[in-house]
Amino acid sequence: MLVLTGVGWLDLLRRAGVFGFGPLVPGALPLEQLADEDRQPLLRLTVAWLPVGALAAWVLGPPGRWRALALAVVAFALLAGIGAASDAASISGPLCEHVVPQAGRPGTLVAVGLIVLGAQAVWWRRRAGMQAPSGG
Repeated sequence: MLVLTGVGWLDLLRRAGVFGFGPLVPGALPLEQLADEDRQPLLRLTVAWLPVGALAAWVLGPPGRWRALALAVVAFALLAGIGAASDAASISGPLCEHVVPQAGRPGTLVAVGLIVLGAQAVWWRRRAGMQAPSGG
């Protein structure tokens, strides 16, 4: 659900024309590839995806050894699935032909990285709070 929210938030930011700074990341909004607006500025991706990762960390709870990896795998699977479905609909081809190319799509990879970074920021903060020395 959070990944779908991130896609919607990114599209809303695009429509509002805000945070349009930085290099364009191809394939960031696969649903907009027919309109040639799938490339999105890096700042816009950062503003959309970091909070998704932070919320995911909050939902997942305390930091765990494998949580970041699990989050990355799930986020990648969902974003790749959305991208593959979008490609299949846009190019009018079978879905199975569009799954593998998602592994190299910069927009998907950057989004996953930002999600994990947002989650790690929350987990690092929690760890620092748990290890804070007590006054005495």
